[in-house]
Amino acid sequence: MKALYAIVFFTIIIFHVANSQEYTFMTRDQIKNRLKDHLHKLTVEIGARSAEAQPLKLQEAALYIQEQIRAAGLKPETQNYQYKESVLSNIFVDKPGKSGKKASWTIVGAHYDSVANTPGADDNASGTAVVLVLAEYLASFPNPSPIRFVFFTAEEPPCFRTEYMGSRRYASFIKEKGDKVHLAVCLDMVGYFQGEQSFPESISKLLVSEKFHSPDFLLVTSGSKYGKVTMEFGEMLNKSQKLPFLPLIIDLPGVHISDHASFWEQGYPALMITDTAFHRNPHYHSPQDTQDTLDYDKMAAFVEALAEAIKQ
Repeated sequence: MKALYAIVFFTIIIFHVANSQEYTFMTRDQIKNRLKDHLHKLTVEIGARSAEAQPLKLQEAALYIQEQIRAAGLKPETQNYQYKESVLSNIFVDKPGKSGKKASWTIVGAHYDSVANTPGADDNASGTAVVLVLAEYLASFPNPSPIRFVFFTAEEPPCFRTEYMGSRRYASFIKEKGDKVHLAVCLDMVGYFQGEQSFPESISKLLVSEKFHSPDFLLVTSGSKYGKVTMEFGEMLNKSQKLPFLPLIIDLPGVHISDHASFWEQGYPALMITDTAFHRNPHYHSPQDTQDTLDYDKMAAFVEALAEAIKQ
């Protein structure tokens, strides 16, 4: 009988420990350092990453991303296709979670190419680095629903809005597979938080609070068709109190100028998170878009906010 009690006692202890396990996430400083490492590699050591002008550098960036994903204990997969004399690669990482691959995926993605002959720090090594660190941050977390991290190739001209655009290829690919998508969250320029904040006149009139006239927030935006899920995700980000987020539904020309629109074309809910690009960053698409112009503390806060929103 004593032996039976002992077995029951230790079974209860083991069950309690297994179910009360706490997952240790990176500190703010660790996140900042990882972001800086990725920005330095992508923008300084590799440099300009254009599918048209620097295809070998773009391939080098793809290999680096896969290497970093493996180092985080995850398994990268690729979708490869031909562009002129080069092979382009979309890179994706699945974390099916407790509900399995048949459930609806939350996708977090960013394009990793740059405009020709520019380092592309804010556009879009910032988004790439955030997704890389987010994947590392959540690598051991037992997510209840499926999460997929995606790194898109060839977003910039001349591939933009053509059949060679990476996110277009990818969204079509998962549609053909029959994947369900709860929401695709596309990051494009998320690291610049200084200078003057401007908006098109038609959008300025929609702003509720003057606090968003300062360049210290990130815009969470989509069209009205996916307005509800966009506003809900923006609210989850703001709940973290890590950084101000402005959820804004815009049915205006220009709202489609990034990877999220590729998912709209396939009928998937999608939104873009951005520092508002040329409405804030004077170095947009220029050689001055360098790693030293970015705010790594705010980028680290964004990683934390994204992690909290996705875990909900």
